[in-house]
Amino acid sequence: MLGIVIVIYKSFDQILAYVRKELPKISLPWRAVIVDVGSTLESSKRIAEALNIPLFTDSDASIGNSPVVLLHCKDNLGYARGNNLGTRFLLKNQPDIDKLLISNDDIELLDANVVDVMASRLDSTDKLAVIGPGIINLKDQPQPPFFAAPAPWYLIRRNIGIPFLGHDFFELSWDEHCPAQNVYAVSGCFFMIRASDLLAIGMFDERTFLYWEENILGMKLLKSDKKTLYDPSVRIRHFVGNTTGSVANAMLLVKNELAGQKLFFSDYCKINLLTKLILSLSAVIRLTLVRMALLKHAVKTRLMNGTSSK
Repeated sequence: MLGIVIVIYKSFDQILAYVRKELPKISLPWRAVIVDVGSTLESSKRIAEALNIPLFTDSDASIGNSPVVLLHCKDNLGYARGNNLGTRFLLKNQPDIDKLLISNDDIELLDANVVDVMASRLDSTDKLAVIGPGIINLKDQPQPPFFAAPAPWYLIRRNIGIPFLGHDFFELSWDEHCPAQNVYAVSGCFFMIRASDLLAIGMFDERTFLYWEENILGMKLLKSDKKTLYDPSVRIRHFVGNTTGSVANAMLLVKNELAGQKLFFSDYCKINLLTKLILSLSAVIRLTLVRMALLKHAVKTRLMNGTSSK
């Protein structure tokens, strides 16, 4: 049995489209929970009524036989805590779930058999714990997995350089036509993991909020001698940035990214003191530059609004 965990935040049309159009493409037996975080009860009720699915506010509740249920959570738990909550909720109610599909709702299954192929690959060997498909962005470009664990000096350059050069400048080159292969980690927007392996490594680290979950998961699995497979023979489309692309979220997102970065190198991948100090300094520089850029943007916007109102 496949368990599907979908954490959403302030989503309506997107989650409706995903449940109605994408979940029916999955031919395997499955149960799904939508974890609606940071929402009002009225908002969750609206989604549940539109999809005609049961709504729960208690994570200890029994969910009956409905293939899709919605779990309301007023607090914004973020990625790790939200997926852990949904996973525990599903496994409690459906103990025979042996695989978990962790999925965003801003996803389109480009190949109808993508989930079937992923499940088949996962069943092929006990050494394999995670599998991720090829991911296509809105520009029809494939997105790379994490081929190797993050290197601190690359991140130091990236932290200082991104405010000047942008994210694209620091994208690592890769063979977009590479075959299926073992990698360090896959994207957290859509991947399958064996339930027993996720439980064995302590699930997602709940100290993270939105970034670095994949890298931490990859390191946990690596230390457990488990493998992660990237298989671009089946593909999905990820509508990247639907919930994180606004200027208003920029500082919060950068803070969350840098907090995850610090946690990774403190608890999962030890580095020497000098490198740690330089990495911390690069994070401070990046935060300062982003704060200055946002302040400049706010002043410019205020001046433009003042001019247009005259």
